[in-house]
Amino acid sequence: MRSRTDPRRARSRGIEPPDYQNGPSALGGTSIFAGVRLGLGVSIILVVAAEMVVGKVGLGARLYLAGQILETEQVFAVLIVLAILGVVVTKAQDLIDIWLSQWRV
Repeated sequence: MRSRTDPRRARSRGIEPPDYQNGPSALGGTSIFAGVRLGLGVSIILVVAAEMVVGKVGLGARLYLAGQILETEQVFAVLIVLAILGVVVTKAQDLIDIWLSQWRV
């Protein structure tokens, strides 16, 4: 059985000999970024939910207040802003993931 720091294993993934000691930590990057992606999504949802409950300013508070007085246009406007925020954060995280893991094929 080969060890995790075997140079052949690192070379098979495109990591050259000077950097093969970083192989196992570099190979774990995909799992780390999958966790970060999930964490970012959950954090956006929880921040909006917290603003809805206790906030006086913010998108969550605006969404809650507009829902209470039945201003449908404002509710949808806030939901669209939140959707755009989610897409921007996800795309930024994708770009960082690509930049940090250029060793992948």
